[in-house]
Amino acid sequence: SVTQRSEASPSPGSSTPV
Repeated sequence: SVTQRSEASPSPGSSTPV
């Protein structure tokens, strides 16, 4: 979705994927 990317994120529900 717009608020949560399906990529490797630093934390669940993070808006900024790494």
